[in-house]
Amino acid sequence: YGLLRFSARESPGWAIVAKHLTTGRNLRVSGSDPNRTPLFRPERAADGELKLNWEWAQVAVGDSGASLQVRVTGRIPARGGLTVWRIEVDNPGQDIAVKEVEFPVIGNIGKKRGATASDYFGIPFKSGMLMQDPSGGGGLDDKNDGVYGNLNMQVLPYWFEGSGLYLGTFDPDGYHKRYGIKTVDGQVVEYRAYHPAPNPETSARKFTLPFDCLIGVFEGDWYDAAKIYRQWAIRQKWCPQRPLATNEDVPRWFKENHLTMRPRGPSDVVAAEVELAARTFGQPLLVNWYGWTQQKDIEENWPD
Repeated sequence: YGLLRFSARESPGWAIVAKHLTTGRNLRVSGSDPNRTPLFRPERAADGELKLNWEWAQVAVGDSGASLQVRVTGRIPARGGLTVWRIEVDNPGQDIAVKEVEFPVIGNIGKKRGATASDYFGIPFKSGMLMQDPSGGGGLDDKNDGVYGNLNMQVLPYWFEGSGLYLGTFDPDGYHKRYGIKTVDGQVVEYRAYHPAPNPETSARKFTLPFDCLIGVFEGDWYDAAKIYRQWAIRQKWCPQRPLATNEDVPRWFKENHLTMRPRGPSDVVAAEVELAARTFGQPLLVNWYGWTQQKDIEENWPD
């Protein structure tokens, strides 16, 4: 399974931030400690699916005297497709609370050495963002909530010259999570998903990730990754049962709109800009009048 190259720094693929309830200190543990050798047990199902099981017993949490037990499972379908991953953390209930679990942590993502063509990450934020040359230093900070906490889809595809790596989650219930992409040493990219624990100020006995994390390969670019995601998304309760083109709940004028503006400023300025755009493009347009007051703090203090 050479494709599943977990991060060399936090292999094989997890990190945990815990809080010491007495002192308030944050303590971090991960699978990167060479002194922690997990128990590995593979299983083959009747349908040919391969299940991989890792278990770390007595993972010491810093100098707190507390320990955690970590279990990671992966399922590899017999006929190919996306591999499915989950994690569980047992907390015996000492003076430690699990705050956040980082899983999966996947490192060494990058193009072939010496390649001059660009590689890409697709970021499903707003209308979509294209991150060019992430493995060459073009990546963004992995703690930027403004990008990674507000995604429209649960997938961050990576591709290079038509070969892609699918990274994401299938969470039908919308649990809070963040996704991180970070360039390491200006050569490769590290991906990780951040999962905050419920009630992090208490010493909860167990953290169980309630949805699947996905890793797999595909051919193409962001469009082909989106088609994989769509096969899952259209079956979820929050997805309309009909495509946009045939959905009668969406008005015809909205479907046929070709141009949308988001102007800022007072009414006389905005009206002139909208009229100019309509004449220039020769068609009606949809206007989202965003900054319609003179208040400088409109982002925090909406006047209505």
